[in-house]
Amino acid sequence: MLSLSVVSSYVKSESVVVALRDLEPYRRIAAGDVALRDVPVKAVPRGCLKRLSDAVGCCTRSRILSGQIVMSGHVAGDRAEAGLSYDLPADHRGIFLPVPASRAVGGVVKQGERVDLIVAARGLAAPGNTTPGAATALKGLRVLDVVKESASGEFLGVVVLALPHECELIAKHLEEGSVYLSLVPRLAQAEEPRTEVRPSR
Repeated sequence: MLSLSVVSSYVKSESVVVALRDLEPYRRIAAGDVALRDVPVKAVPRGCLKRLSDAVGCCTRSRILSGQIVMSGHVAGDRAEAGLSYDLPADHRGIFLPVPASRAVGGVVKQGERVDLIVAARGLAAPGNTTPGAATALKGLRVLDVVKESASGEFLGVVVLALPHECELIAKHLEEGSVYLSLVPRLAQAEEPRTEVRPSR
């Protein structure tokens, strides 16, 4: 025991980030998912994370097993690097609405706001046709990102969060009608269930 104590005092160690549980790909790492563990310096792999702040809040690129040392290649550090898909709920999808600024509140829509999707029928209705010229197709779609032309900064549209069947409906409306976005007030966004309003046919 005395010999072991003397030898261990000469063995240098270093703290590294280790997974406390199995972490699936494409999920955000929480504070309770990782911890610092001391390992011998000679066993520290190149490129491993050595601070909890380097891991917590990042997204996993691949599966990380419990007890595994977390490497820099295992995580994506920010949203731009990780991509929008990391933050999408499993039952939702992101879909791009190519709506010009003139039909999207002048292009002043911001990320995180909610919009209603209004569809206007193309062309003039036939005499006696009771189909409305415009109707709200979907309400309260959350804006995930605002897309602008990189060089000119021109507003090109928005990416919104929607259920798979809503994405199909949006695609149909984009093909068949003219799409407009109206801005939902912040006060109307608090925990209101999103409603789908299908225009009468």
